[in-house]
Amino acid sequence: MPNNIKTKTTWRRLKRSVNEQLLVTLGILSLCILLLALNTPPWLTLSLALLLIFIQLLLYIQTYFFALLKAKSEAGANDSGSID
Repeated sequence: MPNNIKTKTTWRRLKRSVNEQLLVTLGILSLCILLLALNTPPWLTLSLALLLIFIQLLLYIQTYFFALLKAKSEAGANDSGSID
């Protein structure tokens, strides 16, 4: 974990965002279980679940890489002005 305060804040935001996305994924799975309980065709429920989980996975990857890029740019900006 980097020592930079801004970088630590970025990582905290990343963790919070990932936790929120995991909660959304659990909500999606709960919705699919509800649809199955309401006698929705299994193929429809499964395809909906896979589509929503795929979208969540893409959002997770996007969030992670944007946080990495932001942390790198903040660390680079702080290091560029330092005097050795």
